[in-house]
Amino acid sequence: MFFVHCQDCAQTVRSIAAAIATSLDVAIDPVVSTFHVAHARCRLRHFFPTGRAIANGPWHEPMTERRIEVSGGDGLAVAVGTRETLQDELSWRIEPGHIDEELHVQLDHLAFWDCVDRALFPHHIPRRTLAAWATHVDDFVRRVLREDLVLLEDDPAHPSASTACLTLTSRVQLETSVGTFGFDPESERRLLAAFEDPAFPALTVTRRFVSASA
Repeated sequence: MFFVHCQDCAQTVRSIAAAIATSLDVAIDPVVSTFHVAHARCRLRHFFPTGRAIANGPWHEPMTERRIEVSGGDGLAVAVGTRETLQDELSWRIEPGHIDEELHVQLDHLAFWDCVDRALFPHHIPRRTLAAWATHVDDFVRRVLREDLVLLEDDPAHPSASTACLTLTSRVQLETSVGTFGFDPESERRLLAAFEDPAFPALTVTRRFVSASA
């Protein structure tokens, strides 16, 4: 996929053909060929996706706005695809700038407590102490760095969200903290057993993309 943009007319088309060695070889795509003919006297630029993209809804929804970071050879830009109505074809425009990515990491509380409950059952543990440790886990994962995360699967219903877990190094830090909360030996043993699952604690990572001006 690549984009052809007319600098004189401020019009853009997208080709779904694979980006080939030279973007001037457009005979395989009639849409792009027609565009080249119509803008034969104009200044044309070709833009290729960098691999970073975001949508404000599910990608399969027709009215979802798509924002794709592209490279034009001398810098980055953002190709924006929108529709006014369901009957319209998807139209594209090129905006100067690039896409910045921000990660918001939070504990998957349902998965976390399900794993903890299974590890403790049928053992009983003081709720206040357990709640204090859970708060520590919550705070820990919110502060992790990008390099401390292992992304697992994207959420098909939410294009910006993924399931994730911690790297082994980060998990060891969290595992070590169990011994600092004053749990009785049996409670500590059971909680440490939860870390035998490499995906514990389960995390949700939400990517927030912001188009930054050039």
